[in-house]
Amino acid sequence: MLFEPDGITKIIIGTRINNDFNWYITDKDLWFMDYEKLHNDYKKKFENLKIPYNMDNHEDQNERKGLPILNEISIHELKPRIDKYKVTVGELRELLKMHLSFNSKEDIYYCFIPALYLDFDKKKLYSLYMEYESFETYLAKGWSGKYEDFLSKIELKEKYWYDENGIPILDYSKGVSNA
Repeated sequence: MLFEPDGITKIIIGTRINNDFNWYITDKDLWFMDYEKLHNDYKKKFENLKIPYNMDNHEDQNERKGLPILNEISIHELKPRIDKYKVTVGELRELLKMHLSFNSKEDIYYCFIPALYLDFDKKKLYSLYMEYESFETYLAKGWSGKYEDFLSKIELKEKYWYDENGIPILDYSKGVSNA
């Protein structure tokens, strides 16, 4: 495991590709589906503030190099590049348990909630990302996306926030105050 989630810059992402589900912990910037639209929005914001826009292209700085659009086709080129960020349910579960042993549930609640679920088979993006950026604003053509609780869409065997017996380690259904 290369990264630990912080819920802000390093996030947990679930993907379904050809009916195969995987978890990743990566930099959040990998998952903006349309970099061109993202850059145009940033450029406009900078221009409105009368600040020169000098941000390098995201795709030149990471595994997305040469892949300005992330979609059901380009994921097959991206997937081998990001395999190093793949984590198993067991690894995430053990990391979560370790953090619970020295932090309160409230302290790790946002770090360990899955931020995104991208279903490449159905061309759908779901977001629970808690910060100000909106992944659903930068969708690839033909995709739908929304900010909604997608945790019920994840099979129990993939829910690392449950123990091996199906008992919640961190209960996201009750909200942060009752986690």
